[in-house]
Amino acid sequence: MNSLESLYIKVGLLIFAFFSSIFSEDTLHLFQTVQLAKNNNLFLAAMRTSERVSIAHENIAKSNFQPTMNAVASYTNLGPTEEIDFPLAVGARSDPVTGQPSLIMQSFPFQLFPENNYDIHANIDYLLFDFGKRTKNVELTKLATKAYSDRYLFAADNIVYQAIVLFETLMMGERIIIAKNEDISNLRKHLDFVKRKIATGSATDFDILRTQSQISDAINDSISLQNEQNKWVVDLKQILAIESSPPISVQGDFDSVNISLSIDSMIKIALENRKEIHLLKIELKTFENQRLIYKLDNLPSISLRVQGGIKNGYVTDVDELKWNWAAGCQLTVPVYNGKRKTYRLNEIDARIDSLKIVIRDTKNRVKNDVLKTFSDMESGYQNIKAAYNNYSMSNESYKIAKIQYEAGAFTNLDLLDAESKLTRSKFTLVQSEYKHLLGCLSLLHAAGKDLSDTTALLSIGMH
Repeated sequence: MNSLESLYIKVGLLIFAFFSSIFSEDTLHLFQTVQLAKNNNLFLAAMRTSERVSIAHENIAKSNFQPTMNAVASYTNLGPTEEIDFPLAVGARSDPVTGQPSLIMQSFPFQLFPENNYDIHANIDYLLFDFGKRTKNVELTKLATKAYSDRYLFAADNIVYQAIVLFETLMMGERIIIAKNEDISNLRKHLDFVKRKIATGSATDFDILRTQSQISDAINDSISLQNEQNKWVVDLKQILAIESSPPISVQGDFDSVNISLSIDSMIKIALENRKEIHLLKIELKTFENQRLIYKLDNLPSISLRVQGGIKNGYVTDVDELKWNWAAGCQLTVPVYNGKRKTYRLNEIDARIDSLKIVIRDTKNRVKNDVLKTFSDMESGYQNIKAAYNNYSMSNESYKIAKIQYEAGAFTNLDLLDAESKLTRSKFTLVQSEYKHLLGCLSLLHAAGKDLSDTTALLSIGMH
């Protein structure tokens, strides 16, 4: 493509973007699209909201290191109340016969328990020692929080990747539509020229019909292209959670270049960055921690309880409320649980062995992803060069055919065929650039690169 034709294309893109910005409320740039995908996507918003669940689970596990306290207030009415006579000496007197002194006794009723019973106390329980079970449970919840974070990043990477692909697809579609409209404009100019030739007798009605048919086909293609463009806009709006009714327009350009890193370097980066591998490693560590907890299942635990409050029912006045307290230590020793520990260990060992195989398989699939996308990128670059050569030859052929037609050496069909080939070569060149760019983008995605990082996108010519 020579500099003049490149200038025409860029000028056409600028004109298209200008009119789009007039009639549209939503004009997007690439990096703006990336940020909207991360911040507005409803699926990611739901995941961010659900983050509170994992944080709550972690806090619950940590709270097991704190004592528990509860207050209890009770009232009980008992009846019938039991009484006994309790003899007491109330004085002394001399025996009239013997003259000896003797006590004067009198019976007093004594209530064994109060009719109205009150008990208000507070309990404090604290687990002193459990051989590290609580610590392991906290570690499990922290792993779950880390896994949630990686799942969110994994989902965000995929959402951003989809948004970028749709953005570049719209860019490609707009360039093809511009090229198609240029083709229609050229055909209409050619139709006017044919009509003038009919007036001079150097063309036939068949030439007009053939040109009109080609214009009709080009218009139908343009309508189909615009329809596809509208569908891509709908998909992009859904990802970006844009609810405005006007159509959106995309602005930007790409000059795709090959990624400079070697295939071995990309594989190494992928094995380090891919979130699927991180999630599987976290899951493996989770199972290993669960195994340690199961091994502690039959070990004893020591707990402390302190209780204090007020209640009635004490001698001598059973209705009087008095302060009371109690403190104690408890040792709990599991004796038999139906071999539950053995069965749990067998289950967790099987899960660990299975997960290790899955991790190896996932690493192999990651390597294959990098190999395939690297091949797509390389072949896409070769396709661009072939498409550019084809466009250059088609352009020269069209210029020659036009000169020959105007000189009367070529037929109208020859000229239309040359123009048709030129149009197809334009589309092929745009599509080749688009496919190569997607190949580079897919390679970055396969390597686990953060596509919301502008540096990664600029490295392959996207802006």
